Amino acid sequence: MSIKSSGLLTIAALCLCFSFSCQTKSEKAFKIFNEGVAFSLDAADAQQKGAFEKSAQLNKKAIEKFKETLQIDSNHKVARSALAHSLYLHGQFSEAINWFEKANKTDTPTAVNFLELGMCKVNLGQVKQGSQSIEKALKLDTSKELRANTALDLEDVGVRAFSFGKQYIANGDGENGKNYQHFALSVLMTAFNFDNTQKDISTKIVAFADEMHEKAIADKYRNK
Repeated sequence: MSIKSSGLLTIAALCLCFSFSCQTKSEKAFKIFNEGVAFSLDAADAQQKGAFEKSAQLNKKAIEKFKETLQIDSNHKVARSALAHSLYLHGQFSEAINWFEKANKTDTPTAVNFLELGMCKVNLGQVKQGSQSIEKALKLDTSKELRANTALDLEDVGVRAFSFGKQYIANGDGENGKNYQHFALSVLMTAFNFDNTQKDISTKIVAFADEMHEKAIADKYRNK
C-alpha cells in the first residue's frame, strides 16, 4: 500500500487521536473538523476506486474544512496535520510543507508527518532535504512495510519525472528534458538507498542511466 493510497488509514488515525484528546475550544470546531475528516475518508475511497477527479474534489472540500477549523480554533493541533496531509494529496506541496512544519513544532512527532513532508520536498526537487525528513520518519517507524512503501512512492516520482523528461526532449526542449531525467535518477537512487532489496528500482536506474549515457551510474547499479 503506497503512501497516497493510505489516506484512509491516516485520516482515521488522526480522527481517533483527536477523539481521545483534550476538549477543544468550541463544539463548532469539533463539528467542522469531523466534516473535513468525512470528506477525506470519502476522497480516499474514491481514489481507491479509480475515481480520481471525484477524489480531488472531495479532498479540496476537506482542505477547506480543516482551514475553517483552524480559523475557529487556532490551537487545534490535529487539524494542522490533517490539513497538511490533504494538501499533500492534492499536490499543493509548498503549502503542505508549511503546515507539516507547523504541526511538527506543536504536535507530538509522527512518522507520517515527516514522511509526507519529505515527499513534498522531493516532489519540489529538494531531494536532499526531502531525504532528511524521510530519514526522521523511518527512525520513528522502523517497520519494513513503511520503508518498502516509501521506496515505491519515490520510484513512482522518479519514473514519472523521467517520462516528463523524454516528453520535453521529444518537443525540442533538451535542457528541461535532461534536468527532469537527472532529477529522476537522483530520486530513484534515493529510493534504492532506502530499500536496496527492491531490484526493480536498481534495474530502472541502470536502464535510465544507459539511455542518458551515464555509464558510471549504470555500472554502479548494474549488479546490485
